[in-house]
Amino acid sequence: ASLTVDPDDRHVCALAIASSADYLFTHDRGYLRDALETRGIEVIRPEGFLLLAFEEQPRAMLDVLELQASTWAGGRPIDELLDAIDRAGAAEFADMARTSLDT
Repeated sequence: ASLTVDPDDRHVCALAIASSADYLFTHDRGYLRDALETRGIEVIRPEGFLLLAFEEQPRAMLDVLELQASTWAGGRPIDELLDAIDRAGAAEFADMARTSLDT
């Protein structure tokens, strides 16, 4: 109860602790970041994680995106995948990937 303002999210916190998770990926602002960090769990937006991963391993992330696009719904253009990622709330990541693909 001390890790979230939403009682319906308690099970998420319990699972993160029980599994020794390093991260909790969420857009939900109800998780108490400082309290979870004392348990070794960093609360991070999904896009924040994607941006960090891209900065550390740009070629690997582009490879993953290309693989995902090639298998998504029987194979779709990577531009469609990046548009979907953009709509899902990771516009900065999608833009970074587009820029890297254009160069």
